[in-house]
Amino acid sequence: MNTKKYSVAALAAVALTLTACGTPTETASSTNSSTSASPSASKSFKEQSREALRRLDRNGQLGIPGPVIGELAEVAAQDGTPLAFSWGDGCTWVRTPDGALWSLHSGGGALSRDDRQQSWFKAHPGALVAKECYQQGSMPTRPDPAVSTPYRWRDGTTTKVSINGVAYALPPLISERGAVLVAEASAGPTTPTN
Repeated sequence: MNTKKYSVAALAAVALTLTACGTPTETASSTNSSTSASPSASKSFKEQSREALRRLDRNGQLGIPGPVIGELAEVAAQDGTPLAFSWGDGCTWVRTPDGALWSLHSGGGALSRDDRQQSWFKAHPGALVAKECYQQGSMPTRPDPAVSTPYRWRDGTTTKVSINGVAYALPPLISERGAVLVAEASAGPTTPTN
């Protein structure tokens, strides 16, 4: 007795392939019913599928994962503004206007450029999440003007990152779709006035 087991994903891929190829799974009834998809609906679905693949390929070219809105990354780069995004469990990055990725989960202070992950995003556009990241190290409480790379610190209850001397507040929860960061008026820590 053959006891091979097939994964749900493999069966779904076969079903999708059969559907995409137009192979009928039922014989048409003698009545003229409108239960089958119209040619225009099928054409629309195929075009939407092609557009989704183009978006994933574009994200790969940008070095960002599939869930990030690629247009946000492009607009942020054109405006000279960083983009923060998450992917996986606890993994976050900031993408600088020059297209470089800097790991936000590698600890506070000077950030680490993550060329390895960016190359992986380029090579695997639209890949599913299979990564866990853990916050490492402590977080300084003020920026260090001597550091020329992106730098992250804590200002009261707000986490900030400075890039090229400009401070940006990071959102408390960084979305996997991406968040364009807004420059603050001062790159230094805020001081309560009494």
